[in-house]
Amino acid sequence: MTRRLTGLAFAVVAAAVVVLAGVLSPGVGGSSALGAAAAPPVGRVVVVAVPRLEWADVAGASTPALDGFFDGAATALLSVRAIGPLTGLAEGYVTIGAGNRGTFRGALVRPTVVTAERAGVTWSMRPARLDADRKLYDAEPGALGTALHDAGLTTALVGGTPSAALAVADQAGRIDIVVPTGASPSLPDADVVFVVIDDLERLEPVSHAATYARSTEARLPRVEAVHSLDAEFGELLSATGPDDLVMLVGPAATRDSGRLTVFAMRGPGVSPGAAQSATTRRPHYVTLPDIAPTILERLGVAIPDAVNGTAITGGHGDRGSANWLNERAERALYRDRTIGPVSVVYIVAQVLTYAAVAVAVAKGRRRVLRAAVAVALTILAYPTVTFLSGAVKYRVLPLPLYVVAVVAAAVALGWAANRLARGPVMAAAGLIALGWSVQVVDIATGGRFQLDTPFGYSPIVAGRFQGYGNLSFSILAISAIVVMTARWPTAGSPKRPRAVRGAAVVAGLTLVADGLPRFGADVGGVLAFLPAAAVTMLVLTDRRVNVARLAVLATVSAAVLAAFAWLDHQRPAADRTHLARFSDRLLDGEAGSILRRKLAANLHILTSSIWTWLMPFALVFLVVVMTRPRGALAQLQRTVPGLRAALGGAAVLAVLGFALNDSGIAIPAMMCGVLLPWIVVLVGEEHR
Repeated sequence: MTRRLTGLAFAVVAAAVVVLAGVLSPGVGGSSALGAAAAPPVGRVVVVAVPRLEWADVAGASTPALDGFFDGAATALLSVRAIGPLTGLAEGYVTIGAGNRGTFRGALVRPTVVTAERAGVTWSMRPARLDADRKLYDAEPGALGTALHDAGLTTALVGGTPSAALAVADQAGRIDIVVPTGASPSLPDADVVFVVIDDLERLEPVSHAATYARSTEARLPRVEAVHSLDAEFGELLSATGPDDLVMLVGPAATRDSGRLTVFAMRGPGVSPGAAQSATTRRPHYVTLPDIAPTILERLGVAIPDAVNGTAITGGHGDRGSANWLNERAERALYRDRTIGPVSVVYIVAQVLTYAAVAVAVAKGRRRVLRAAVAVALTILAYPTVTFLSGAVKYRVLPLPLYVVAVVAAAVALGWAANRLARGPVMAAAGLIALGWSVQVVDIATGGRFQLDTPFGYSPIVAGRFQGYGNLSFSILAISAIVVMTARWPTAGSPKRPRAVRGAAVVAGLTLVADGLPRFGADVGGVLAFLPAAAVTMLVLTDRRVNVARLAVLATVSAAVLAAFAWLDHQRPAADRTHLARFSDRLLDGEAGSILRRKLAANLHILTSSIWTWLMPFALVFLVVVMTRPRGALAQLQRTVPGLRAALGGAAVLAVLGFALNDSGIAIPAMMCGVLLPWIVVLVGEEHR
């Protein structure tokens, strides 16, 4: 009977994956909003780079040339994140030229005129190449310029500081035409012209506080600079033709601000409205590495393997006014300010609760244990409240008041669950199920609560724009495991078959939500969750977990991930996600650099993240609960049939999640906020 139940469980999981994948994924060769038809060719590409230009500068300003350009353009917020938390101007330029995240800490060698087949100017790219080699992103500075030259096309640079050469120079450092600042406003005769308007860049010595001060007098220099660049931009537009593709980009934000900048594109085949790329899969957002592949695709040039950005297209909904885009930029900045205090409150509450429970269990203090159970319900409600806050304009609240509001809402939700349920155990199970449901439903409806919420992701950080971030994956996965095991019947119960089917459905839905290209497209998540869920099912159905079965699970996990990647490859190229790009990189032999980069990221987070501080307290709590009095956790496993399976699945999830995701220690730490409060409630029920 047990063997048949286990087989049925895996059959249901497989059926859920196959059916939902077939129903929800686009068919082979299907069209999409991104890539329904090939874009018409363009005469040339003119990229106008305005360092430090943000939507705040345009919102409400008198900028007739820019406003007229935006009216017929595809616009978006541009994430300039390269490798570090702040992107300098040279880093922005080298990222554009590489079509990949790059950094630059050296100095360009003074240019020398060369007499080659195409007379031009050349710089030494060696410092940029050395920086790229150290960062393990496989970036190749100059990839854009090299691809253009290999295709027989010409490049030109107009104005800007010497670092602007990094955007269009090839890997040998060559640009065909260089026009210094202040020369004739006419555009040189080249296939790709990179023009720098540096009116705002010259304001950088002015402090950030003065630049963004509310007083008109303090902002006056910036307002005047915006008017000046608007006039210069208007002159450039008058020098372009109807067949030219014109792109306006802000390659770096105001120094030390970590803000999103301006992107707009107009020309043949560009549908006005919201711009996006396959990198972001979200309207109104594009990234700096997307600039190079957009140029190459529109000129009909093959995109090099080293370029990991994706082409930008328009027409993905309403354009949005400058004021609306600025509001989204401010929301992202506010979110990045919330993550610190929201996380600190969450971690401190857990540390105090686990310490109190450890003392209460060791000393037999039931009153303390009852209070800890109440706090545990608040902890379980806390992440759900942070995600649901994405439904309101929480940025209007001062930061301390937002944190207080989240805590108050979590207390209220925990209290309401306890009143509505039949005791704390049912309340805790309901809160965990609610958190899992919010994650699944949200991702199936576009991931509104993932973007710009404290435990979601940020377009400024630019790790993800769609799907699950690592913190939300942790909540989804551990919540699924607890939901699978929370009400597990005892051996021989007639409810066992139904419980097996229910657990398999929860596992299948979670796997689809996390792995399907249309939803999560999560490489590390699939490889971590599927073995964890399978181990949970094996323990639930009284099957042994041995090395042979673990090897089979590893193989099945890789096969399922390959199936998701295959589904992704069947979608139009412009729709493909990180899954397809990751599999391509593996096939290109780049697995080593990917693993080294993840290892470096994990080691860095292990020694610098606030989440690291939670783990020692969590481990001490588990040790105390396991050993006092007389193995309380062992007793719990006998009275709560599914707890042993939950602990086994959680252990697998924690180890694989830590190893396979860039967030490292944050994965098991975030899991603690679901699993350990659940154990607290069970301990409280046992000692009631």
